[in-house]
Amino acid sequence: MRSQTYDLGDTAFQPDGFPGKVELRGVVHAPRNARGQRLPAVLFLHGRHEACGAADGEATYGQWPCRKPFTAIPSYRGYDYAGKLLASHGYVVISISADGIGAADHADATFGQTARGRLIQKHLDLWKQWTSHGDGPFGTEFQDAIDFRRIGTMGHSRGGEGIVSQLKVNAAAGSPYGIQAVLALAPTDFLRQVVTGVPMGVLLSMCDADQPDLQGVHYYDDASYAERGDPAPKYQVAIAGANHYFYNTAWSPDSGEPGAMDDWDRAVKMGGKGGACASGSGERLTQKQQQAVAASYITSFFRLQLGGESQFAGLWEGRDALPSSASFAKVSTTFHAPDRPGKRLDINRLRSDDDLRRNAAGGGVTLEGFSDPGFCGGESHAKRCLGGDYTKEPYRLEPHGYMQILDTEPPGTNLLQLRWDRPGAFLRNELSEGSRDVAPYRNLTFRSVVDFSDPRNADATRIPLRVVLADSKGRQASVRTTGYGQDPTVPDLLTTVTDPKSHSTLPIRRLLLSQVRIPVQAFRSIDLGDIRSVTVVCDGTERGALDITDLSFSE
Repeated sequence: MRSQTYDLGDTAFQPDGFPGKVELRGVVHAPRNARGQRLPAVLFLHGRHEACGAADGEATYGQWPCRKPFTAIPSYRGYDYAGKLLASHGYVVISISADGIGAADHADATFGQTARGRLIQKHLDLWKQWTSHGDGPFGTEFQDAIDFRRIGTMGHSRGGEGIVSQLKVNAAAGSPYGIQAVLALAPTDFLRQVVTGVPMGVLLSMCDADQPDLQGVHYYDDASYAERGDPAPKYQVAIAGANHYFYNTAWSPDSGEPGAMDDWDRAVKMGGKGGACASGSGERLTQKQQQAVAASYITSFFRLQLGGESQFAGLWEGRDALPSSASFAKVSTTFHAPDRPGKRLDINRLRSDDDLRRNAAGGGVTLEGFSDPGFCGGESHAKRCLGGDYTKEPYRLEPHGYMQILDTEPPGTNLLQLRWDRPGAFLRNELSEGSRDVAPYRNLTFRSVVDFSDPRNADATRIPLRVVLADSKGRQASVRTTGYGQDPTVPDLLTTVTDPKSHSTLPIRRLLLSQVRIPVQAFRSIDLGDIRSVTVVCDGTERGALDITDLSFSE
């Protein structure tokens, strides 16, 4: 494996419509014998960070090119740890610089996201030329080295949204490049672009103080049912103890680069104390640990999606543990299988009032024993899921809910609120003909979260549930979530803040859904080829409150 840089200048490219020229600079990691191999390639794109730094540690966003005594901060080198590892497995990895965009994206109508997409496309155009003609900065070293039908992209922060924008740029150009996988690390989602037809993964950082609303959840939520028959899987991995900056070594304090920091310090300066995100908590990841986790997910994602190495499917579907190099991490994985027979059978999406009358499987729906069940979170500020003191800004603790981007409030994802005051309340879904054969599927799944703001859950850490399948002969099989370690749980305490007026303390948690997975084969002594109903029973606690969505059978 060999790493080399290229630099065509600080003002070599003018993205259409962007208020300034930007650099064309990058680093390539590739096997030494790449020539003629037609290897898959992955492009990395960093996010918005101070573009320029000085020897005294001062850093600035607002100038490009950098003027003395400032020089460009090498954000594009911040993922070398992952790029080199992936290249060692037979990939060409190109990490590109976007400092010029970050310096001026505040003056751009799309926050620089369209420009980022065009910058990626420009680098692909350059590499297509260089590899086809054997010219450019590397001569013939990379001639015929890249298979442009097998391209992946990874972006961090605003770069995570930039790779989504590139899908549109590529499509508008007639799709000259086969983008087969996109992976976003702690991404922004200002434009609410929806990715379909391409496998997408999102890594979320639970100690992210740069994107505290975890707006990247909307990529998974928005795409789940956006396109009928979508052949592409969706993945979301929430990493406990991870922050926003440590994915990039140039943004991490150990680098000594200007502007490097632990972004969770912002929460501490706002009065946050203790919790899982505090240094030394036992759950908080160090810089090296977070990068080890990122390297595991980045390399495995592209080896699965571009290289077809199916041994990584279990990791991304939540069935397998992390490798030993990152086994210390606590993660929560959510998987949305392709909309194909034998891959996914939707029972009830639980996204609207219509879903409480007739479900996606064509059957009826019964809710019994709940106190005023209904939807929350998706429509507006007035439809928040959390109650009490949690309705106050600036906590933004409902990632799936509506967003506030400047003067707009794009809708979020509705969650069904279930509240009960005696055990035995249930949600039953009947299955119509054509949707009754669940034998081909691996798991029954749904997403849920315990509402920590509801007094019913004052002493709860988890809520055991029971799931019942009934077949055409009236036989039932009942499985408890506890037996598979799948109880919906109260989200981790991230930190605690004190109200300066009342002096009362408020535990800070995020109402983030986790996926419950129960093996279909756990439902014994019934006919899995002819299931007539699926019932979720709330009888593991005397009373409780949780939010739920996306009930399905999945590969």
